[in-house]
This record gives sequence, structure tokens and C-alpha cells, in this order.
Amino acid sequence: MNTRIALKPYLETITKDCSGLSKQELTRVILGLAKDELTSRRVPFLQKFQSLLPENGSKDTIMADVKTILNDIQALKESIVERIEAIETGDYEQLDDWDWEDYHDDDEPDYINDEQMEDLAILFQDAENLFLDDQIEDSRDLYAALFNLIDEIDDYRLIQSELEVDIREERARYARCVYDTSDENKRLDEFAATMTLDASGRYNERMIDESYPLLQDVIDARQHEMAALQSFYIVWKNFSPIPVMITCLVYRMKPWNKTKL
Repeated sequence: MNTRIALKPYLETITKDCSGLSKQELTRVILGLAKDELTSRRVPFLQKFQSLLPENGSKDTIMADVKTILNDIQALKESIVERIEAIETGDYEQLDDWDWEDYHDDDEPDYINDEQMEDLAILFQDAENLFLDDQIEDSRDLYAALFNLIDEIDDYRLIQSELEVDIREERARYARCVYDTSDENKRLDEFAATMTLDASGRYNERMIDESYPLLQDVIDARQHEMAALQSFYIVWKNFSPIPVMITCLVYRMKPWNKTKL
């Protein structure tokens, strides 16, 4: 059974299932979800539920928080770089979580510790929240900073494997932010850079790097249709001096119906 589903079909299914429910039936569904939460998850569930109520939330507050989050991303990046430099120079005493008695002679500390991983996951959640709230420009700024952090860390594969985030979906959301906010004359270049063709194109048709999205993933990242998708796809599929890169990115795309292309 496939355990993955993109945001667009996921929300469309829920919308369809809820559209015919009465107020009482919808209340019963929400209460059923609330009852299924573990005791330790009840308060976070309640906070999330209440934050989504129409009378709650302020765009001004969200805008103010974006600057704070960007500063948090930069601070995390600096702390990771400092940790890596300390490890590579053997200056383990600079590490807060290093204890000589707990490690053997051939052991080395992790380049990124658990606390930093948790902080990174929280920052991705902040970007996701803005994206789902249709704050696309702000979400783009956060995703740009986050993937800049990841791409500059040498042990970047370790980040992806250990990070409790669906990195492929997050990259698809970032790419959708770029597509939806770019000027039409800059869209192709900016979108291609976001899709990281040089990295995902290392694989042939038989082996696609699952941490990078296909174009269909980007299409399904939001419920809204992508503007001028038909004309964009024509240039997109021919964009690259190495055709196999594009093949890798689009050959598994779902067939589009006439409403899409």
C-alpha cells in the first residue's frame, strides 16, 4: 500500500468527503480525531485546532515572525558550521554534548547533533505552515534559507537521512513557491535552479533520487492550478543540454487531462 500522497489530492479527497456533512456530522468527525490523539498529543492538537479557527491568527504576526525565523535559520547554520569545524580540527572539548568517557578511541561525534536536527525540523515546520496558509512569498524565503543551509553542509546526505521531514515534499513546496512567485521571464531559470537538476540528474531512468521531486510533485503541492502550465511544460521538457536530466524528472509524471494541459 502506498503511504505517500501529495497535498493536492489529499486535500481534494478530504474536501469531497466533508462537503456533504452536516455541522453535527463534521463535529463528530473532529471529535473522533481528537479522541484518537495520545494523551501527550492532546494539547498540541488543541493548539493547532484553535489556531485554525477563523477568529484566530494575524497576518501581521506571521510577517513579523518571518524575520525571526530567518534569523533562527542563520543562527542554526552558524552553530552547525562551528560544530563541524571543531570536529574536523579535533577540538572536541568545544562540543557541549561530547564526553570522553562515553566514547571509544575510534569514535567521532556526529557532525550534527540531535538538538540541531530537532531545531531544523521545527524550522521546516514553520516554512510548511506558511506554505499551507498561502503565505507563498514568505514561505519561499524560508525554504530558500533552509535549503541553502542544507546544501552548504558537506554531510548533507546525513541531514536528509536523519531529518524527520519529507525532504522531497519540502523541495516540491519550495519549487512551487518559486514557480508561483517568479516573473514569467525568469520563471524557467529560477525553477530549474530550485529543482537542482545537477544533483537529481545524476541518476538515469532506472534510478531516481527519491529526495528530489518530479514536476508532478510540484503540481500536486498546492490545490491551486499552476499558471500557464501548458506553455511552461513545452519549454521545460526541452530545457537542458543533457536530455536524460529532464527525462529523470518527468518520465514518471501522471498523465495530464485536458484541464491541466
